[in-house]
Amino acid sequence: MLQDLLTSLVYGLGLMGIAGISYGIIHRRTRNGTMKSVLIGLVFGVIAILAMVNPINLSEGIILDARAVIVGLASAFGGLPAAIISGLLVGLYRIHLGGAGAIPGAFGILISAGLGFAWHRFILSKSPVTLRQLLGLGALLSLHSIAILMLPMSVAIELFSTVVPVLTVSCIIGALVMGLIIDRERRYIRTEKFWRETAGTDSLTGLPNRRSFMDRLQLEPSPKMPGQYSAVMIIDIDHFKKVNDTYGHDAGDMALRRVADALQRTSGDHDFVCRLGGEEFAVFSENTSQDDIQNRAEAYRAAIERQLIRYGKKTIPLTISIGVASWIDALEMDVSEMLRNADTALYAAKTKGRNRVVIGGALPSSYTASA
Repeated sequence: MLQDLLTSLVYGLGLMGIAGISYGIIHRRTRNGTMKSVLIGLVFGVIAILAMVNPINLSEGIILDARAVIVGLASAFGGLPAAIISGLLVGLYRIHLGGAGAIPGAFGILISAGLGFAWHRFILSKSPVTLRQLLGLGALLSLHSIAILMLPMSVAIELFSTVVPVLTVSCIIGALVMGLIIDRERRYIRTEKFWRETAGTDSLTGLPNRRSFMDRLQLEPSPKMPGQYSAVMIIDIDHFKKVNDTYGHDAGDMALRRVADALQRTSGDHDFVCRLGGEEFAVFSENTSQDDIQNRAEAYRAAIERQLIRYGKKTIPLTISIGVASWIDALEMDVSEMLRNADTALYAAKTKGRNRVVIGGALPSSYTASA
């Protein structure tokens, strides 16, 4: 009996390790939250079924294995869809195996799924999970053993005195081992997300940076209705060097943040706003008309012109110049050429006196300049 117990324990711990690694893979490869939970339920459910391949046979038709812990952890870290899918999948398979403990075993699995989800709902947070929380989860999952009461009373009493203590310890050990593996994956995922977002975010303004902007331009274009355009706006703050020279770099940084906020507030649903670097920003717009390109660019210009930026007792006047390039067939669009067109339009806006919009690129000649 002891040898069987150790063999089953080692086998179960190995499956728990696989489940923990699978959790990390699912979270890295899947963006949709519901789909993550569904996949966790399916994968953990299959692993829990594999746990029943090498059980401890307590008596005829009554088996002990790691399935309840695996289902409970799926629910605890996967949420409601994972709880439902893993609980039903493993419960139905336990009934399929048959034996005197089939119905109590299936009921215990459903209890474990429910207890795991309760822990997910009331205990789990975005911060790292503590050892105390995992110990509590293991103790909570051990309560699924009340399903033994569905067996004949003489059998239930015998199992309570011999099996339940072992089952409780197994649940606590399993929750600790599997929980620590999953929580390690959660920490790695959060760290990866932080560095990924940091790499694509301007630290001063919080806007996407040049790298994110170039990545966005390389994405497959959104479907367009006939006659709809895409456009890139290159935005430069007029005479920004004078702001730093006159008011200091702290004032310049504050002005950049205020410009970023104003651009973000003015942006539409199909606008992607970023900071290219220095005093230069950019906007990528999709699914727009020729007229709307002009209107959007003018809205950005006006938002900065009317903004009052106060630094101490002083007011810093700011205006921007905007160069725009647009195109109608994104599949034939060359990113480098488009950016050159926008830069050329921006240069024209500066030479014409600044604080204005100049539109070039694919638009008709009537749109190539604006006062």
